[in-house]
Amino acid sequence: ISAARAAAENDFRRYVATARKIAVAAQSGAIPDGPQLRAFLITFSRLEESMAKISDSVEAFAALSQSQTEATTRQTWWIALAGLALGLGVLAAIAYAARHYLVAVILQLAENVKIMADGKLDIAIAATERPDEIGSLARSVGTLRDGLIRSRADTAKQADMIVASI
Repeated sequence: ISAARAAAENDFRRYVATARKIAVAAQSGAIPDGPQLRAFLITFSRLEESMAKISDSVEAFAALSQSQTEATTRQTWWIALAGLALGLGVLAAIAYAARHYLVAVILQLAENVKIMADGKLDIAIAATERPDEIGSLARSVGTLRDGLIRSRADTAKQADMIVASI
């Protein structure tokens, strides 16, 4: 566009200079003759061609800009889709980790408590080695189990003492 504009600028200057000469002559009452009018028409034709080149350059630039915009838009959509897929993958990994490291352990502890409620106290309590809140809960369940074992032993001793005293 800049090159076409520069070429048109020279043609425009020639056109203006030729038009001024004719205008000055007309102000003094002179009528432009054939060679002056031919020179004016030739200069105008050159200016018209230069303006057409500018127009073609602008249209080509607009088409290129539109093509680049469309390519950028497509690329943006692909990046957005990839980001969405990556985000969903991260969320799935977090959900899996939460299920594996939190929920599964809590469900195992609940199962341990049910087994103890059924009277079976010789079980290993899950997750007692964990340093977090779940480990603390597991250790509390272990303490409850140990207390139930002692209580059962004390009850058996008392029953033996009652039977022995009869």
